[in-house]
Amino acid sequence: MAAATSAAVGLKIPLPTPPANSSKVCAMTSTGIGPNKKTPTDASVAALIGLAHHLGMRVFLNPFVNSMQGSGWQAEFHPTSTAKWFHSFDRYLTHYAKLAQREHADLFAIGDEFDTLDNVPALEPDWAKAIATARRYYHGPITYGADYTHYQSVTFWKLLDDVGIDAYFPLSSTSNPGTADLKAAWSRQADSIEAWRERTGLAGRGFLVTELGYPSEDGAGQAPGTWYPHQPVNLGLQQKLYQATFQSLWQKPWVRGVMWFWWANPSNPHWQGGPGDNGNPAHSVVTPKTPDHAPPGAPPCDRSSLATDQARHIEETRTRLDLTPPGSCRGTRRPPRAATPTAPRARPKVRARRRPSSP
Repeated sequence: MAAATSAAVGLKIPLPTPPANSSKVCAMTSTGIGPNKKTPTDASVAALIGLAHHLGMRVFLNPFVNSMQGSGWQAEFHPTSTAKWFHSFDRYLTHYAKLAQREHADLFAIGDEFDTLDNVPALEPDWAKAIATARRYYHGPITYGADYTHYQSVTFWKLLDDVGIDAYFPLSSTSNPGTADLKAAWSRQADSIEAWRERTGLAGRGFLVTELGYPSEDGAGQAPGTWYPHQPVNLGLQQKLYQATFQSLWQKPWVRGVMWFWWANPSNPHWQGGPGDNGNPAHSVVTPKTPDHAPPGAPPCDRSSLATDQARHIEETRTRLDLTPPGSCRGTRRPPRAATPTAPRARPKVRARRRPSSP
């Protein structure tokens, strides 16, 4: 994740609320957090961390709590008892902090997008206790992935090592903007983040984008965190969005890294494609590279070497990897916008959802 590194992998580990053995009906009001059938086993996570390290990658272990809203937004939490919810949350952090420490993860997140809990002043002591719990068992740097809509109001940034944002900022209101316009929009957002960091005394802490990605369709710059089956495919716009990010935000010396969501695994039956598809122009843009502001002598990523090494070692690990495909792990995130009168394409009804649309 540091500026000098050329390749890293982020592992998203879903923990639902309520857990699988709960009889609660309303997930948003549940006070329990625990695994279900979509949660990978510790053994599979450890195997994947080991493989990534073997390939020379750094590992960001990022477990997250999913309120399992179905067609709603999974970041909504309104527990009937915040005390009981944080008690369950502390147990969850203890488990994964121990796993991160044992497997030598390079970065650990306490979660992401707790939009209804992370900005409540009365809950600051609970967050402080949770972060202290994570530090007791994991001795590396710790971060949190805040929703881009309200990252400035998170109450516990100064207790963390790195500031993280799930940076799905809208960049254009047009269906097919140019790279220059997208770059200018991202530069404005980056300047705003930088000014906020300076203003709040956070400039001395690391900063990274904990989640970001762009769909390959018309209008992808309007709501990057949401994609829909009715939109026409636009591979060129997807490429421009990635290019604009690298030409603006990525040039900031305080940016430690960007974690792309998601890089699907083509070996699983639920694979729906991604920027790594053969022939996809975005592939050449997101290929791991040494950032322009890396220290002198930082080695570029030898992608061909990594690919060869992976081919040699993946079979010995594959049988132990039972990770649910990233797309299905992530689940339903935000409801889609109303469909436009466009002929549907032959693809799943809804690939992913992030934020409810504005009226």
